[in-house]
Amino acid sequence: ACAAIAEPLSHEKRYPKGDGPFPAVILLHTSGGFSTVLKQLRPYTQRGYAAYAPDFFTRHKITTASRFDTWTKYREDIEKELIEIVELMKKDPKIDKNNIFAAGFSNGGYWATFLAAQNHVNAGASHYGVWKWPSWNGYPVKYFSKNSNPVLALHGEKETVQKMVHVRDQLS
Repeated sequence: ACAAIAEPLSHEKRYPKGDGPFPAVILLHTSGGFSTVLKQLRPYTQRGYAAYAPDFFTRHKITTASRFDTWTKYREDIEKELIEIVELMKKDPKIDKNNIFAAGFSNGGYWATFLAAQNHVNAGASHYGVWKWPSWNGYPVKYFSKNSNPVLALHGEKETVQKMVHVRDQLS
């Protein structure tokens, strides 16, 4: 676990043209690292959304090879850090604090699910998200309750990394 850190996670933020307040999305990256989500910022801002993209790997020195530390060793720290970013978004005068969503890709799909299922954002979208690996702890399904906000989980039958066999029973 990390010690208390005064600064929030490193993050990029972008806004559409105009004054706002805008609906917003927090974009969460893959196990390939932060650069994998940066190209997603512009399409959201072009459609009228403010977009924040936090880097949850660098602070904890997580790499593609050590990606499991995301959901095990640093899971609770990252939960707190992402909540902190959402709270920053809610204080941003250019953002409609009642209209914040999460979208995540692979590793980030796990975290988008966390944020929506725990009601930190209005809804989440998990694109090929991590749901389960053999002999793993069962998250992110454990984040859900009957009061959770909705999550759209998009996952292809022919996915080769986060195979459908590890996902199917978690989504039903």
